[in-house]
Amino acid sequence: MSSYRKHIALMLTPPKALSKLTLILLVTWSHARSQNIAGIYASPNDFAIHKLSFRTIPKYKVKLHEHPYRKQITIIHNDSSYKLVKDSIYGYEDRSGVCFRFAGKHIYTILNPNDSIILYQLNIPGKGKT
Repeated sequence: MSSYRKHIALMLTPPKALSKLTLILLVTWSHARSQNIAGIYASPNDFAIHKLSFRTIPKYKVKLHEHPYRKQITIIHNDSSYKLVKDSIYGYEDRSGVCFRFAGKHIYTILNPNDSIILYQLNIPGKGKT
């Protein structure tokens, strides 16, 4: 099918089907991001000294609960799970070394983690160009 036909087919797709597709994509994106966490920064001081807690390799698994949004993250270790309120922790680092900060109901990418004045970027999943 040509890209033009795919675009027309997408335009003709009922809105209910598109909302289901959007939900599936958001859940898949959130799950993939949860699987890519290297560890948690418990405080701003831990972030400043690069001290990660709950390193995910190989002991811990972290679930961010972004979609639908929840106020806590879940850390799984063997058969036990622990919940931490997002407002009580600073953020996390993914396995590629990118740092993120929890603030309100959002997760911000930290653009310059090694500088004294930190710049953030808000990434909103599912928002395309209009």
